[in-house]
Amino acid sequence: MKRLVLLALPALLVTFALMPASVGAQSTCSCPWQVVQGDNSGSTDCATAQRFNENNLKSYAYWSCGHTPCTTVYTHLSCSIDGSGTATETGLLNYKCC
Repeated sequence: MKRLVLLALPALLVTFALMPASVGAQSTCSCPWQVVQGDNSGSTDCATAQRFNENNLKSYAYWSCGHTPCTTVYTHLSCSIDGSGTATETGLLNYKCC
């Protein structure tokens, strides 16, 4: 019986993982927009550097808003690759704290 439960557990977890989840989005946010600029370097390609920079800036907004940014918009500004193959991404994150 214990083995049967252990065999059924992964199937149950996959089933719950595939179920749609509802996300509550705020349609109105009366707080002002804030903006932060960030750079990320160390990756070997611009796509990865951009993804890391966006994630870092969203993390910054998450912590500076007390875990409740209601809106974030990332804007890519530039990406360059130096002679040693290191990509440097620069971007802006506009965000609202609610």
